[in-house]
Amino acid sequence: MKRGIFFCFMAFSIQISADIKSTINLAGKERMLTQKMSKEALLIARGIDVDFNRDMLLDSVELFDKILSGLYHGNRELNLTETTDVNILRALDGVSREWGPFKGDILKVADGNSDRETLEAIDRRSVELLRLVNIVVEMYRDRGDIEPQLAQTINLAGKERMLSQKMAKELLLIANNLKSDRNRNSLMSSGELFKRTLHNLIKNRDNLEDKELLSRVLNVKRLWLEYQNRLLNTDFSKESRAETMKRREEVADRLTEELLHIAN
Repeated sequence: MKRGIFFCFMAFSIQISADIKSTINLAGKERMLTQKMSKEALLIARGIDVDFNRDMLLDSVELFDKILSGLYHGNRELNLTETTDVNILRALDGVSREWGPFKGDILKVADGNSDRETLEAIDRRSVELLRLVNIVVEMYRDRGDIEPQLAQTINLAGKERMLSQKMAKELLLIANNLKSDRNRNSLMSSGELFKRTLHNLIKNRDNLEDKELLSRVLNVKRLWLEYQNRLLNTDFSKESRAETMKRREEVADRLTEELLHIAN
């Protein structure tokens, strides 16, 4: 009888651990999506692969809605359980309030309205939405349902995933002549944060002694150097912008793919 109770307890604990890992990862994905949607809207405004980026943007909006609803109410497909923590629910309410107007501006661009006022609102609201989603991620990370170092590793991988999108967004803001000085400074700060976070991620993987994941993190480091090079050599002239964007996006996609493997 005691053995049966023990195994039931172990299975329950493993399920909780799996659920919270999935929750931290998907909450981190929301963090990344705030920047990805902004980037896709700015690509549309810039006239770059408009049809493709509109489809990507609408998919991103749908996914953000789906994950946000899952964090509230649970979603079996996403392996999310209903949130009952009052403080987390309050933080999610803050995200929902900011998400409404941000989503409205994003959909305006998808419908072909990319005037300066709308783009400035997206720029402003994406920063606040990112801040609010980050609070949610860190609250899940600090709950104590899984080993703290593992929770932090998932969080760090998700942060890197977000930063790769944020830097692309900031580059496009500069290209669209939106608060160029501020966004140049922000782009430099994002690069520094990516570098520091990568250092902490490598340190965490060393401590966990997982050779496969450490290899992936080191590959992220290599891709990051390549990504930096692409950023520094970005050319938004009409003649070469498509090829330049394509090369940088290819590196960003590989970078994100590695980070997804690590987070998962």
